[in-house]
Amino acid sequence: MQEPKLVSKGDNRYEIEINIERQNTTKDLISGRTQHEGRLTVLLDKGKVNVKIEYTSTETKKYLEDVAADLNDKLKGAGCIREDLRSIKFKDFPSNKDRVEF
Repeated sequence: MQEPKLVSKGDNRYEIEINIERQNTTKDLISGRTQHEGRLTVLLDKGKVNVKIEYTSTETKKYLEDVAADLNDKLKGAGCIREDLRSIKFKDFPSNKDRVEF
């Protein structure tokens, strides 16, 4: 895997896209390899940093979570953010309506 780079997509949005190849003979008997993509999106909006992780395997999820943690440490160390980045989960909302409105 090549080292991913943070790429500007315009409108204060930046992305890192990754592709991890995994040895897995249970899914693909011929080559024994499967490809798994992932994306980390950083959006700067009204003085806030929003980070979104999209993944297709546990490996891409773990890798992008590590990248997000490193990004958090660098932004905090540089004084760009005061609070740590945090995950937002469905259980954080009292109802489906609140989830949709978010």
